[in-house]
Amino acid sequence: DLTTPDLERTRAFYSALFGWTYLIGPEESGFYSMCQLNGRMVAGIGLKPKDAPYPTAWSVYFEADDVDAFVQRAEKLGGKVAIAPMDVFDAGRLAFCTDPTGASFGLWQSRGHKGAQLVGEPGTMAWHEV
Repeated sequence: DLTTPDLERTRAFYSALFGWTYLIGPEESGFYSMCQLNGRMVAGIGLKPKDAPYPTAWSVYFEADDVDAFVQRAEKLGGKVAIAPMDVFDAGRLAFCTDPTGASFGLWQSRGHKGAQLVGEPGTMAWHEV
């Protein structure tokens, strides 16, 4: 997903670039937007808090069967927790960490939302790199 200071402008950009359409969440979700291509989920876009100490950036999330256990393991191995495990409505549970070198990554424990439904095609995720 992407955190951005301007949801409307960002949605317009990716819609024009990739042809994405959006399922825009309610106010209590910060109007988090599920990005779709041909009716299938391909990414997410959320509003970056004004006081956020991190840059506007795309992030990758790894599926975890137990986010809390993975976070504990990451800390034991020298990683740091940027966002502690938290529930995201009924969609799933997430956490955000950095490895010992500072590379960031998310952890996602699926419930109602299983992640991208379309990858490796034009306009979708094709490569993840730190």
